[in-house]
Amino acid sequence: MFILYGPLAPKNPFFKTIRDANPDLPIIMLSHEAALHGVYYETKAPKEWGTFAGRRDIIKNTYLRAKNDGDNNVYFIDGSDIYKGEDWDDVTAEGCHANDFGYMRFARYLEKIIKPILSHELK
Repeated sequence: MFILYGPLAPKNPFFKTIRDANPDLPIIMLSHEAALHGVYYETKAPKEWGTFAGRRDIIKNTYLRAKNDGDNNVYFIDGSDIYKGEDWDDVTAEGCHANDFGYMRFARYLEKIIKPILSHELK
């Protein structure tokens, strides 16, 4: 399994290089997690970073292109969903970088998605 995260995920040539060399490898594309559901990134980030939603859409479009090309072993995780819900404001030190509780929530969220993919691959 290979996980493309954040800045690496939208690089379609990078994805194609990995896929061409490993046609059966499960690939997960994960957009950046956001404790503030994108608010911080929409209002505070330098313009050259683009918006949180814009970067997420680039990653998702790379995923959709792969699916449309017949790749059934590629997955997309919208990182903005990782910290939603109860205690969303307790997962970072300053609204951006995960603390211990944030990493625990991050791991538990990903585990629910990754376990079924791996168990299918190991059969």
